[in-house]
Amino acid sequence: MFFIKDSFTYFVIEIIFMNADWEMVFSSAYPHLAELTKALLEDNEIVCVLKNNQDSFYKSIGDVEVYVKREDLIKAKFIIEQNNT
Repeated sequence: MFFIKDSFTYFVIEIIFMNADWEMVFSSAYPHLAELTKALLEDNEIVCVLKNNQDSFYKSIGDVEVYVKREDLIKAKFIIEQNNT
């Protein structure tokens, strides 16, 4: 789980996402929903990470995104869809 605290950490995380085959599978303005989605995917043996794009002062600005490896994208979307209905 990544919670970005400074610009250097943000830069390192951006490099990881640019170089790896990560795809965003879920996004929410509510961090607890992103955490629940991450837990759901991990229960189904899908590796995932959180990227917190929320403003540090105004929490209502920005989203928390859940990323999965490209090869797990379809499976992850299916799992999320099945659990939202």
